[in-house]
Amino acid sequence: MTDNFASINSAFNSGVQGFSRASDGLKDVALNINRRAAQEREIQNLQDTSVGNARDQQALEVADDAVNQPTTPTAPDFTDSLVQLRVEQRNAEVNAKTIETADDVLGTIIDVRV
Repeated sequence: MTDNFASINSAFNSGVQGFSRASDGLKDVALNINRRAAQEREIQNLQDTSVGNARDQQALEVADDAVNQPTTPTAPDFTDSLVQLRVEQRNAEVNAKTIETADDVLGTIIDVRV
């Protein structure tokens, strides 16, 4: 009987840890999406205000290059971020199901024991 409770405790812990990781991942993805949107707004603002000004044009090209580099760690592409958002959502769902199942099993064991 003690082995059953240890297994259930392990399932609860795994579910909670996995859910926490998924939650952190969702926060990271949301941050990346916001960073990318802010960078694109900044470029748009520079484009709107740089008519005929060579210095602004140079700043626009530098900012545009920074956003379009595939290795920019602060702002991944929107598509990559949306895919990662879906992955983290699925991770959260799966870990929540793990917690729910462990809860159901614990309830069954308690019902049988009483």
